[in-house]
Amino acid sequence: NSFYQQKRYHQAEIHYALAIALLTNEMSNAKGAKGAKSKKQIKRKTKVQSLLASTIYFQAQSFQKTSPHLAVKHYLRLGKILPKSRYRINAEFDAANLLLEHELWQPAINVLVAFKKRYPKHKYTASIPAKLAKSYEHLKMWELAAGQLLVMIKTANSVELKREAQYTAAEYYSKAGNTEKARESYRTYVHTYPQPFAVAQEVRLKMSEFYLASKES
Repeated sequence: NSFYQQKRYHQAEIHYALAIALLTNEMSNAKGAKGAKSKKQIKRKTKVQSLLASTIYFQAQSFQKTSPHLAVKHYLRLGKILPKSRYRINAEFDAANLLLEHELWQPAINVLVAFKKRYPKHKYTASIPAKLAKSYEHLKMWELAAGQLLVMIKTANSVELKREAQYTAAEYYSKAGNTEKARESYRTYVHTYPQPFAVAQEVRLKMSEFYLASKES
């Protein structure tokens, strides 16, 4: 606790980990002798585990500007050491944002996909499709980027954002060479967004080219 109060988080982590090991051993011995762990022992261990998690989280924060790679490493190891910690959600989301900030697209994708799978209903998860779309775009993974744009449409509040996402998704499917999905996306666009008229006409022209190529009168 003294190290923690002095913000010497690395030293605090070492001693909190030792304290947890001692508490675990104590609880194991108590279970063998009395047949059950006491509520007091469980409460003590839970408290120390929370403190341990916070030392790792604060270590990560301290490296965000000077050594982002090390910060990400600390953020992600928190979940490995204490998977049930309340700090894990923020740690993993912060890690993903830091990776995005430094344009480490594939590692960011890995963290975001895992986060979305682990916490499908968390409020942070709502922003993940946009982050994934951006990452896939930079990696020129057009079809995956298009898929995330279509997911964004389902939850977006802005009509303009939905319109732009629908159009861009169609463009990306076209870039990926997926003619059928591109045509479907353009068709959805022109039926849903007749305005702006000039853009709708452009989309109709693109659709006519698809139909011409497939010889559909």
